[in-house]
Amino acid sequence: MDREMDSILREAEGRYPRPDEARRIATIASTVERRLAACAELEATEQAIVSQTTRQVLQMYPALKERHLAEEKTARDLSLTLRYIGHAILRNDEEFFREKILYWLQGVLASKSFGEIVRGTYDIMKRVVQKEMSPTHAPEVVRFVDVCLASCRTPQERAGVSA
Repeated sequence: MDREMDSILREAEGRYPRPDEARRIATIASTVERRLAACAELEATEQAIVSQTTRQVLQMYPALKERHLAEEKTARDLSLTLRYIGHAILRNDEEFFREKILYWLQGVLASKSFGEIVRGTYDIMKRVVQKEMSPTHAPEVVRFVDVCLASCRTPQERAGVSA
């Protein structure tokens, strides 16, 4: 469920929603159709996004090709990320996305020393999403790719300190 709507409903538990709460719930509900359409377009373009991103990542990081099943694993991780982005769009919930996939994937990739490659992959994926998806729905996906990119920032970058 949409995190904000869930919060409003929890707050109103045991009473009827106030008019301002009811208006906000109606506004949130009015976005469901758009979010479903964005998710459907993401599903329809997933293969193109994954294949183009994988190809560009392997070109940009040739040493990655030498790793066992690099192409397959990259494509798998990208597909998984996009599918969780789809669910996060439907839920309108960045924290769901972080908790369900991003924290786990970051740990796995960090353990394999893929730091720079991960950031580069998300940069590429963002460009491919903007190319493959309509201007109507690409921003919904890019919003979550930006969450991925933000997760790659070093503590110094998050604090605004230059190296």
